[in-house]
Amino acid sequence: KDPGKTTPMTSIAERLDAVRARMRQRGLDALIVPRADEYLGEYIPAHNERLRWISGFTGSAGVVIVLADAAAIFVDGRYTVQVRQQVSAELFEFLHLVDEPHARWLGKRLDKGKRVGYDPHMHSLTWQKKTADTLARSGVELMALDENLVDLCWHDRPQAARHPAILMEARYTGKSSADKRREIGAAIAEQGAEAALVFAADSVAWLLNIRGSDVPHLPLVLGYALLFADGRLTFFTDPLKIPAGFDAHTGAGVEVLAENEAHAAFRALAGMRVLADPDTANAW
Repeated sequence: KDPGKTTPMTSIAERLDAVRARMRQRGLDALIVPRADEYLGEYIPAHNERLRWISGFTGSAGVVIVLADAAAIFVDGRYTVQVRQQVSAELFEFLHLVDEPHARWLGKRLDKGKRVGYDPHMHSLTWQKKTADTLARSGVELMALDENLVDLCWHDRPQAARHPAILMEARYTGKSSADKRREIGAAIAEQGAEAALVFAADSVAWLLNIRGSDVPHLPLVLGYALLFADGRLTFFTDPLKIPAGFDAHTGAGVEVLAENEAHAAFRALAGMRVLADPDTANAW
């Protein structure tokens, strides 16, 4: 299918109805659906195009708000024409991301005591704190969900592609992964911490001297890392994307775990001091 084509309105209406049914089950009055996926990057793979699925909009930035009886899509100035070509005006109100921020709009639109759902994997910690504060001023509660409601309704969702990572030769990287990890590990120790959560995929690529083709336009392997002060690193990604020779390429001290193992790994850090960038680490 051509990703640039507008999705038929009837299909979008059915999708909105399915999501609203899930909202009612959870006692939600609104749901926030961002363009970003759990890696918080501008470019995302086809199986994470949740905003496109629920609205038909194919731009690189935007937010959809689903209410019980209405919906709105927020885009910036680049997409004021495109959004009207691709998204039904009968189903969505068109609003500007900057002129009418969605959290402020929700605070005006919803009555005190209402509840707004969001998937904490899809938003940064900075966004979560600001949005919760904005809504609280109107007496509206921001509710973290343990399941993504779009994913529960997206029955023909594409499978995630599994492209093997590319191991970059030393002549291109300048330093070995082991040297880079020790260098950044020392910086972590200087901050009085024992580890750092490295969520930006380009930073993980630099640390491990790898590249990939998981997203359009950028040579990235999707995943995130936990780097310890002694240079050890745990890489949370799809293990099937790790090619032969990876262990020798990165050197000792790198462990690869599936992303669904992150919860247990993070719980094991209890009592430790861990650094994280609130703008690149997701709220979860």
